[in-house]
Amino acid sequence: MFRWSVRMGRLQSNPFELIKAGSQTNASRQAYVSKETVLAVIDAAPSLEWKALIALGRFAGLRIPSEALAMRWRDITWEPGRILVHSPKTEGCGKATRLIPLFADVRPYLEKLFDAAEPGAEFVFPNLRQSMRASTAGEWQGVNVRTRLMDIIRAAGIEPWPKAWNNLRASLATDLTEIVPAQTAAAWLGHSIAVAGQHYWQIKSEHFDMACETSRNKLPNLGHNPGQSAPELGHSEAIRTIPELAGDWGKNEKTPENQGLLAFVTSTEDNSKVDVLTPWGFEPQFLD
Repeated sequence: MFRWSVRMGRLQSNPFELIKAGSQTNASRQAYVSKETVLAVIDAAPSLEWKALIALGRFAGLRIPSEALAMRWRDITWEPGRILVHSPKTEGCGKATRLIPLFADVRPYLEKLFDAAEPGAEFVFPNLRQSMRASTAGEWQGVNVRTRLMDIIRAAGIEPWPKAWNNLRASLATDLTEIVPAQTAAAWLGHSIAVAGQHYWQIKSEHFDMACETSRNKLPNLGHNPGQSAPELGHSEAIRTIPELAGDWGKNEKTPENQGLLAFVTSTEDNSKVDVLTPWGFEPQFLD
């Protein structure tokens, strides 16, 4: 606001120009919400609309309520399976819409909602739109649906997680990185890779298990005896200390204790090639 005022000539200078904003991330409020947990919450939801709304938040990564409640049935292409998402948040950045898959975990909830819809219905969530409009004098985008979701989570016998809707979206963002390229995952959720890395991607306990299993089965044994040669270590080159090669060079003026003791041993069939690294390096010397 102050930068804008300076640009528009309303202020001569920005009094907060040298003040840096604090970090907008808080790792302690991140929570990965598993598919099993969300399915239990969906089972406890009171209506088809709420079930579909929660499914869209977790399995399609929609921003709730703005993107979900703006959905029309014409935005859904059942075959081959696409959803055109209208995004009020990114509209000002020239990205009013984005195309996402009709994810398999979302489809059954939307199909049930479609079968139950009134003939000629336009919006996917007519009842939620109406109730939210009535409760907020038309400003349904500003409705806080968090409280209602927290009640449903508790009804499922689950302890509510922080940032209830946002962490549903973040959990999908984390899952997608394991099956599609990062730029694709970010495009489907309507944010940049940088934003995803800072605010959405999380570390799951499964990642630790996968890493332990991979290192156990695929990585070479890094333990070895100091006397092993380069081929035994599984490397084509090794760096070894060879004090006896330094005798003819004299001491380095800045570090006299270092007498060019490094030699690069290029592994060949007979290990015969030895390139010595002198204090002045490998480059040939020239007179000025």
